[in-house]
Amino acid sequence: MPGPAIDRSLVIARHGSATYARRLVRAANRDLIGLTADVPDPRTRSPKTIFLQEIEVAIHLVIGIIFDHSIVVENGQDEAVLVDASNLLQRIQLCFRVRDESAVPLALDKQVVLGGELIRLDELGLHKNTLVALTLDDGSGVFKRVAGPLPGDLSHLQQFESIGGIGESQILAVDKPQRGFRSVTNARAIIGVLYHG
Repeated sequence: MPGPAIDRSLVIARHGSATYARRLVRAANRDLIGLTADVPDPRTRSPKTIFLQEIEVAIHLVIGIIFDHSIVVENGQDEAVLVDASNLLQRIQLCFRVRDESAVPLALDKQVVLGGELIRLDELGLHKNTLVALTLDDGSGVFKRVAGPLPGDLSHLQQFESIGGIGESQILAVDKPQRGFRSVTNARAIIGVLYHG
């Protein structure tokens, strides 16, 4: 349902027949809003900021993101398209609270990560590029992307990449201990991130 959104919120905004996925910026004039695009590199060309009368816009606050690439949408002018993701939400089995900043900008400190099914350790290498929550033998937990095993006799060691720009990639032992390396004891697929909650 449309509703209010504070300044700098990520929103889906519907104006007439157009739909935008943007960041909402409030002007000094409270009746006017700006819809601006976030870009990773400010030197690249980005969509122009659109200014609209707020009363003319249906604003839907973005409360999170679901990581699923199996949903296919047709090409079009709109920046966002309505889809049915109810089956994805049913896969959520538990939630994790993010600590520190290693997943920035994908997940910020204190945001909630949605955990899905367990991944068998002997099959972890088959899940390349999957976002995972890993429990390690020292009791710690990390949020990483599966990169793949090392070659040859070291195939029980796998690389896990940083999700954001601050964290570090790690090489961890999977399904067989290796001196000098922490071991993965549990792996769970990550379905999404809640920005609020």
